[in-house]
Formats: sequence, structure tokens, C-alpha cells
Amino acid sequence: MSLNPYQIKAPVPEVLADLEVFRRSRALPEVWIRRVNILALGLGALCVGASFFLSPPELIIFGFMAFATAGVMLGWRLYLGVVRRGNLEGLEEAARRQELVSLLLKRLQVDLMPGETLDVWFRSRPSSWSWTPPSTLSVKELEGGKPWDAREPWLTLEARLVDGARLKVSLVKRVRSRQRTTKRPDGVVLRRKVRSKLATLLSVRLRVKPERHPGLAALTKAQALPALRLPHEGRLRRLDVSEDRLQLKVRVDGEWRVRWPGRETFEKRNDLSRTVTMMLLSLYQMLHVARTLPGPEPKSKSKRKASRKARGRRAV
Repeated sequence: MSLNPYQIKAPVPEVLADLEVFRRSRALPEVWIRRVNILALGLGALCVGASFFLSPPELIIFGFMAFATAGVMLGWRLYLGVVRRGNLEGLEEAARRQELVSLLLKRLQVDLMPGETLDVWFRSRPSSWSWTPPSTLSVKELEGGKPWDAREPWLTLEARLVDGARLKVSLVKRVRSRQRTTKRPDGVVLRRKVRSKLATLLSVRLRVKPERHPGLAALTKAQALPALRLPHEGRLRRLDVSEDRLQLKVRVDGEWRVRWPGRETFEKRNDLSRTVTMMLLSLYQMLHVARTLPGPEPKSKSKRKASRKARGRRAV
């Protein structure tokens, strides 16, 4: 069972059990960091408190121990702030990703048949980004501020719902970077600065049987858009409508969070779980609109035979 990436085809309880194991393994570094901090603070407080009740010989020893403890704490904080900063940020994002997948699976479990298997592809640990511009961009394009993208697909989830529709959810992390160059009048470069913007690209697709939704073939984007409901942080990228599928693509800018029901939070981050849920509900609202539209006229027997012969000739 590999964590990065994690790929499995199993029922929801089995996938949730694996995610719980991953969550516990990710929590071990944070637990040890907290223990070291508490131990160092307790030792320093003990040395300072004991110095009030000791004579000069022992006072010098305990003073030296308090000074050494302060030095160790300073080195430890520098290590966490400089060496382990990127690693700890990756652990925090990995924890949020696992919480999001767990919440989505628990919400989808109600709409699945008992024992229904899921196809899950999940990358828990975020990739390390290279801030170097790609070689395909020229120096003139970089100095002109042309951006470049780095994308990381980290979740693909497929399942068959109770009504027979096939659901597919995809999430991609995108980092768009742009280089700013400051020059002197003689052309000498003074400074180069790279600025980046984070976004999450979401895609939700529903595949249905055309005979169960005949009005979907007559549904247009103009008729489907009024049924779209997204949170204020969601930006519509694309809507695809065909006779057997509906696909909605949305962009969420900035950092995101996961809000569990009943758990209050005041973090100013985008709730990605709510966005995915509203995208799925919007697609079902579009299916409801398609039911009110007249379907295509049924073909006669002669036309059906002619179309089968034409398909047979193309196959040959």
C-alpha cells in the first residue's frame, strides 16, 4: 500500500481505514516536536525555579544548565523555522488533503449502493516546486512578465451512484508564476523577483444513460447556466453538455480549507468540500432542467436499420 500516490479500488470503509492510518503516520513528527518543546520549557523552568533556593556553588551549575537549555531551544526554533519549514508546510497540506478526501467519501457514501467500490487515485504529499522559469520561455518574454504554470493532479475519484450515473471528481493544484525584472537605464539587471499565485482546479463529471435522460441532448449551455450554484470563491471555467454527460470545471484561488459539519472555524480560507458538493448539486439541477425539455424524435425501424448498416460499413 503506497502513500504517494495512493491508488485503490475498494469500498468506502476500506479507503477510510487507509486514510486513518496515513493520518496517524503524518501526526508523528508534530507529536515529537510538541514533546521536545514541552520538555525544554519544563527543564528551563525547573532550573530557574531551583536557583532561588540554592547556594552559590549549586547556583552556578543550575545557571549554566538554564543557559544551555536556552541555547538548545534557540537552535531548535531556528531548525524548525529554516530547515524544516518547507517540510512542515508540506505536512500541513497533506493533512488537509486527507481530511478533504475523507469528508467527500463520507458524503458520497449515502449516495452509493452498499458494497459499491470506488476508483481512487490520491497524492497526499505535495510536490516540491521549482521556481526556475521553463526553458521554453525566452528572456524577452520573461522580462515582459509572461507567466508560466506548474500543475500537480492530486485526486481522481470515480464511483457509480445509486441512480446509475457515473461520477468523476478531479482536483489539480496550479501554481502560476511571473518574474519581475528591475533594470538600470544602461540595461544592467538589479533584481529579479518571482511572484506566484496558487489555485485549485476542480472538475466534476456525471455520465448518464441517454435513454434515461432524453432531454439532455436538447439542453444548451444557456439553459443550464441558471441552475448553476457556486460559492463566492468559485470561478466557472467551463461547462460541457452532451447527450450522455455533464461536466463542470471551476477554479478556486488561494489557500483552501476543510470544514467538517459541526466544527466551527474562523480561518479565512476557501472551503473546498463545500465547493465540490455544490458543483455536484448543480449538475443534478441541470439534469432536472433537461427532464422538462422534449427529447429527440424516435427513429423509425427503417432509419435504425440504415444507421446500423452504416456503422457496420464504417467498422469494415
